[in-house]
Amino acid sequence: MKATVSVRSTVTHVAGVPCRIFEGHTDRGTPVKFLVAIVGVEQEDQSAFEQELKEWPEAEIVPLETLFPEQASVYKEEVAP
Repeated sequence: MKATVSVRSTVTHVAGVPCRIFEGHTDRGTPVKFLVAIVGVEQEDQSAFEQELKEWPEAEIVPLETLFPEQASVYKEEVAP
């Protein structure tokens, strides 16, 4: 599977860990959301990546259940701290 995603101006928490939200679609057109807590850069010089991070929009924190309302009760039970 391949996915094309873009960073959003929202952050949520999963099990107490802040996650930046990316939204997009798979190569077959299925809408997806990625909740990203960690990003690793596989090169010694990370300056280009660090510059890109500065260009990301300022984040608003949103509750996890608002991202997936149809599954809100599941997330509240599984990720409650």
